[in-house]
Amino acid sequence: MVEYVQNLRIEIAKRLLESRPVAFSEVSQRVGYGDVGTFRQLFKRKTGLSPREYQLRFAHVSLHHDAEN
Repeated sequence: MVEYVQNLRIEIAKRLLESRPVAFSEVSQRVGYGDVGTFRQLFKRKTGLSPREYQLRFAHVSLHHDAEN
């Protein structure tokens, strides 16, 4: 059950990071983690990227895709 909730929170965090420029501390709070460091470690373990790396790699793709539709 814990892993399911963690995975769900990571997926929501990924969408937030893709959708607009946002601080990871805000994302962490929005998905229910008060400790940014813990969530950052979890995010990296689950995605293989730091939140910043993820945002740099995928935010422009999502925003570009949205502009085309």
